[in-house]
Amino acid sequence: MSANLHDRLDQQKFGSVLVTSIWLLILPFFVAAFVLQDVLMSDAVRIPSTVFGLPLIAIGIAPVGVITVGPLAAGVISVGGIGIISLGGVGILSFGGIGLGAIALGGAACGLIAIGGAALGYIAVGGGACGVYVLAGSGKGRYVFDRRRQDPEAVEFFCKYVPRLRNAFTA
Repeated sequence: MSANLHDRLDQQKFGSVLVTSIWLLILPFFVAAFVLQDVLMSDAVRIPSTVFGLPLIAIGIAPVGVITVGPLAAGVISVGGIGIISLGGVGILSFGGIGLGAIALGGAACGLIAIGGAALGYIAVGGGACGVYVLAGSGKGRYVFDRRRQDPEAVEFFCKYVPRLRNAFTA
């Protein structure tokens, strides 16, 4: 069945749908980051200085707080450190360079769901992705949907969550 899928795959449509789908997956996170930045920098918004005894905003080499910025930062939302939402670090939701977390976005992303170049995860999406379920231009894994390999399990899985991928197949 895999050979049949390969014969029906339109390489140009697949590449176009793949790139568009990846952008649509990561765009909400980038929008959220910019909105968060604008809210924090706004003079019109009154922000408490502490939440549950932790500083709301902490900046430094190793700050601890709700929103933290620094190379060893630890917080709920962390830029460059460890957090539930981490931009460029380790977290439940992590994105940026070398993202590591349950959901990781960015170059060298590693997590349960990893999206980006060299993504490594149970579900890995992006160029050079590696994992159990892989959607990539060129990837490696147990169930792969890429230009050369279309495992039926991977095609079914990714088409379920990204229906536009069905458009990459000819009738």
